[in-house]
This record gives sequence, C-alpha cells and structure tokens, in this order.
Amino acid sequence: MWLCRWIWKKYKILISIDILSVIVSGLPLLDRTTIPNLLGIHILAWILPHWLLFAVLSGPLISLTIICGLVERLAAPLSYRELRLRYLNNVIYDTQMSTLKGIPAGLIAESARLSDIFIPLQFRPNRSYVDYPLSLRELERYRQEVNSGIFSRDLQRVLFEAEKNWLLAIKTTDRIGIAEVWKRMTSSDAIVIQGYPGTGKSTMMERLTLYMALRLSGHQDTTMPEQESLTPLLLPILLRLGEYARALQQATKLPLYDYIMQALTEMKLPGLSIFMQKELARGSCLVILDGLDEVSDPAIRQKVQEEIRICIRDQRGEKGPPGSTVRQNRFLITARVAGYDQAAFPDFPHVTVAELSDQQIQDFLPRWCRANLYHNSISMQEGMYDTDIERKVAQRTQILQAALNENQSVKELAENPLLLTLLVVMQQNSIVLPQQRIELYDVITRTLLVNRNLAKVIEPIPHNMVLKRLGPLAFQMQEENNSFARERDVMNALAQVIRDDGWSDEEIRREATDFLKRIRERSGLFVQRSGDYFGFMHRTFQEYFAARYILNNIKVDESYWIDELVAWMHSGVNPSCSL
Repeated sequence: MWLCRWIWKKYKILISIDILSVIVSGLPLLDRTTIPNLLGIHILAWILPHWLLFAVLSGPLISLTIICGLVERLAAPLSYRELRLRYLNNVIYDTQMSTLKGIPAGLIAESARLSDIFIPLQFRPNRSYVDYPLSLRELERYRQEVNSGIFSRDLQRVLFEAEKNWLLAIKTTDRIGIAEVWKRMTSSDAIVIQGYPGTGKSTMMERLTLYMALRLSGHQDTTMPEQESLTPLLLPILLRLGEYARALQQATKLPLYDYIMQALTEMKLPGLSIFMQKELARGSCLVILDGLDEVSDPAIRQKVQEEIRICIRDQRGEKGPPGSTVRQNRFLITARVAGYDQAAFPDFPHVTVAELSDQQIQDFLPRWCRANLYHNSISMQEGMYDTDIERKVAQRTQILQAALNENQSVKELAENPLLLTLLVVMQQNSIVLPQQRIELYDVITRTLLVNRNLAKVIEPIPHNMVLKRLGPLAFQMQEENNSFARERDVMNALAQVIRDDGWSDEEIRREATDFLKRIRERSGLFVQRSGDYFGFMHRTFQEYFAARYILNNIKVDESYWIDELVAWMHSGVNPSCSL
C-alpha cells in the first residue's frame, strides 16, 4: 500500500521519465535523417505520428501509475496526520487571495494576497445600540452648528442621545485589538463581533482562518498582528451562516453540528468528518460563524440563533475537574449592528468593529499599491527591480493620500474599509477623486444596494427604487437644513411616495415598514443614528440623494425645478457642492 502511495505522489516524475525513455529507446528505429529534426521539436509533435510505438513502450508504466492512484485514493484511508494537512492546505487555498466582491461592472479590481493588504482591525469593547452612531467629529460639528443657529434647537436631543451612546461605547476603553478579543472569547467560549456594512468583519474572519491554517501546517505568518497572543493554535472551521440558513429552509431539521459535518464532507476528503468530530470533542477547533445578518428571514434567523446556542453548549470540548476546562473550542459569531437581536446571545461578550484611524489608512495605502504592482505580471515582465517597484509604490501612495486629504468628506468615507478599497480601486481605474465625486457616490450606492447583496445571495434593493423613495426625504431634510429625521417623519415620507403607486393603506404601511428595515439592514445607507432619529450614513449621501431627486424632477418640469435649484443654491444650503 505504501508503495502505491509513493508511486502516485511521484507520478509526474515517472511520466516524464517514461516519455523520455520512449523517445530514447525509439531513436534506433527511426530514420537517422530525422533525428536532428526530432531534437528540435516538441514531444507531442513526435508522439502523434508514432502513437503505436509510444503506446507499446509507455503503456505498462502509465497503467501502473493509474492503478496505484486508484488504489491509493479508494482503498487506503488517509492517516489523521495526512487528513489534517490536506484539510489545512484546502483552507489556505480558499483564503489566501483577497478578491473585492460585489463591485459594480466596469471597475477592474485585481486580486491580491490577503496577508499583504489586510487591515488589522480595532474594536470597541461592547455592543452598539444604534445602526450607525455619530462619530466624535460629527458630534463636534453639529454642536457648533446648534450653537451658531444653523440647526434647530431640537437637534440638542439628538446630540444628547448620541453622546449617551458614546459614553456607553467608551466606558471601558476606547479601542482594543484582536489579542483582547481573543482573550475575552477564551473566558466565555464565544464572542460576538458586530460591525457596520463594509467594516471588514468577513475579511477579518478569513484572515484569522488563514493564520491558523498556515501556522498549523508548519508555515510562518509574520504579518498577522498580535500573533503572540493568539494561542493555542486551533483548527479553523469557517462557515457562512447565510448558506446554513438556505440549508435549513430545505431541511425540516438540521442541527448546526450536523451541518458542519455535512460541509466538511463536501470537501471530498474521506474520513475528514470523523477526524473533525474527534477534534471538536477534544476542544481543538476554532469555529467561525460568519454573517448572521445574511439570514434575512426573521423566523429562520431565530432558528439559526437557537442552533448556535445549542452547538456552543454541546461542543465546548474536553472537561477537567469541576470549574476547569482542559481543552476548549472557541466560537466567533459576526453580525451587523442593524437588525441584530440584542437578546440573541446575552451570555457572550460583544465587541464592535471601530472605524479606521488615520494611521490605519496610511499603513494600508502603500501595502495595497505594493500588492497590486507585484501581482501585475506585465510590470514584472518589464524587468522592474525592487527599487523600481518601491518608487512606483511611493508615487501611487502619494496620489491616493492627496486625493483623501483634498476633501474632508471623502476622507471620512475612507474610515470604512470597503469604501476605502472602493476609493483606491476607482483611483486606479482613472476616476480622479475628489473631482469626480458624483461617480464615487454612484459606485458606493450601487455597491451597497445591489452588488454586495448579490454576492451574498441576498435579494438586492433596486437602485432606482431607493432614489425614488429616499430622494424626496433627502430633499426635505436639505431644505430644513437638518441631517436627521424622526422615525415617524421617515415613515410618513415613505408612505407618501409609495401611495403614488396606487396601493391600499395597509399595503402602504407594510411596504414602508419593510423598505425601511431592508435599507437599514442590507445597505447601511439610511440608518438609525441616535435615539429615534434616522439619517444617511454620511451627510454627503443626503446631498447626493437630494441632488439626484432634483435632476430627476427637472426631466419632468424643467422650468420649475431649474428655478428651484437656482434658488436653493443661492439660499446658502448648497446641497450639491460636494458633487
């Protein structure tokens, strides 16, 4: 058996030797005048006219190799050591490259090694109670505008609620790293990582999975931050909860543990599920449950949450004396903030992904440029040396940094990893920022509404529908010089637009409620900002939607809306100056 396995592992070498031996042994049978020409042509060109000779001479060795391969694959079970290594190699293959998913058609974004461009995320040490809280920069800006009389005194309530949320967020410490997250998860079996759309939750999970797989397979991974604290090394199992939810819809009963085994079986490694059962029983695994927000059906989401609780309870690992754990599986759960059931996992610690700092952005830009240049085979074929590449890296980084520094609104968008990546991709696609900001906002809205949802196999939200329904609200908020709207005012504005479609009152109410829920949970464009006040994720998107609303109305009533636009621009509100 071991001989068959050895032959199968060396089959490429054996085939090469076989072909060479056939040619050498067949030379005496050939016309000597053809030998010089034979040495200058491809092997295939020789084999085709001499196929019978090739078959006779090479058949036995090729047959032996194939038989050994079949025996090795079908008859010989892999050892646990081989299963472990093959599984880890599969995990590395699946996670080592980072591809920007869900970008609109027309933008070219090359893949790069995940370890080269990964942004080490930071976290706030508790959960968020609103969809998208105001940043400290926004709080200070709005406070100044209240004091100067630009906004109504009613905004004071918004600021009060927002500051109260911030006090909750920073009551322990401002930010923590992955080492502290790991420590908190260790003490409680599991931890929930929340984040706003595009903050890099899934990328972080893939990076952690890749790190564990590399280290356990004997490779170094020097770029992983705080790795000295990520101990012990655990076998990673990365699952997408959206896929589990779809499987639940097809099965009357499918426990999460059974689904894990089912997913492992699909890797086509005989014996892997049994191996993993033993590893889970020993407490040697890191189970990553990514994307609770991708379970859009409320009933299915409740079922998924219950199955997660059961799985964590039953799969903690080996137990020692009372009150101690010899080995312990760890569980990571990720979810968006919007739509999260605060009572889903009351016993687990929660952290929230923090916005990117200026330093994180500055560290990311040269690494992104370097990864793309090294991935560009044309550049390498031109004979560029390391010094040439580093000079180009510095040039591209300077251009990107200047584009961010030139406009404060664009810079604030870059605090979101997804939007930062879109910014640099657009710049590399010759879309000059911030001068062409209208293209930027169009790409971002289409990405968040349509493309990202399609990539996650979630029903997208039509771009034109959102423009139609949020445009009037954005225009009204701009006219009132306000960046926030009470929930009841939002619902009334949505109902007014939906009513134009001829629906009944009950249908209008239901559709308005459903639309607000979808736009909050699936896009993050229009969200709860503080208390019962809603607003756009960033003020510039309010300006963008208002401007698009005016432009659409100009097509219907040109004279009125052009006059309205001129009057609006002269009023000092200047809604579209950033476009």
